[in-house]
Amino acid sequence: MMSPGAKAACLSIGLATAWAPIAEADVMTRVRVENSTPTALSHAFLLMGSPGSGAPGVMMSNVGFSYGTPDFILDQRAPSDFGSGYAMIAVTGIGSGAPPGGVLGLVVSAPGLTYIGSFFEQAFPGWSEPQLIDQMMHGGPLPEMFLRTNFAVLMQGLGQTATCTKFSQGEAFGTMHVSIEAVPAPAALAVLPMGLFALRRRRR
Repeated sequence: MMSPGAKAACLSIGLATAWAPIAEADVMTRVRVENSTPTALSHAFLLMGSPGSGAPGVMMSNVGFSYGTPDFILDQRAPSDFGSGYAMIAVTGIGSGAPPGGVLGLVVSAPGLTYIGSFFEQAFPGWSEPQLIDQMMHGGPLPEMFLRTNFAVLMQGLGQTATCTKFSQGEAFGTMHVSIEAVPAPAALAVLPMGLFALRRRRR
C-alpha cells in the first residue's frame, strides 16, 4: 500500500506533467530595453530574430525608449519566436532633446561603431535617411524592409550591448542593451492555483 507521502509525490509529478504543456502554450515574453543614448528614442523599429533561419522573427514598431531607466514590453509570443539577436532603428530629436531648427536624426544599433564619419547613404547604399525618417514618423514599409535587409550586419546578440550611431554623418550615440525573459500568460497563472489547491486537498 502506498504511503501518504508517496501519494503526494505522485500527485505532484502528475500535476507537473499536466502543467508542462499548458505552461509551454501559455507563456509570454518580457522584452527589457536599457537605453544609454544621450536622448530618448522615438518611433523605433526593433527586430529580433536569427539571420539565415528563414523565420520571420519578431518586429516591434513605433515604440519609444527612454534613457536612464529600463523599458519593458510584454509580448504574447513565446521566447523561442524571438531568435538570438536584435537590431534597431529609431528617431531622435523630438521633444526636450530636439536640436535647434527641429532637425531629426536617425539612430541605428550595431555590434560595433563601424559607421563613424560616414553619411547614411554611404553606409547603406540605396537607402534614404529622409525617406526612412518620414515613414517611421507617418507609417510605411521602408523601416521594416531596411532592418530585414540589413539585419545580418546590424544584429547584436540578445543579452549583449549594441553601440548606436546617429546620422546624418555618423557619430557615436551611446549604447543599448536588449534581453528577454519568459513569463506565464494570465490564463496560465489562473490555472496554477487550481492545481496547487487540488494538491492541498489530496494531502489532507
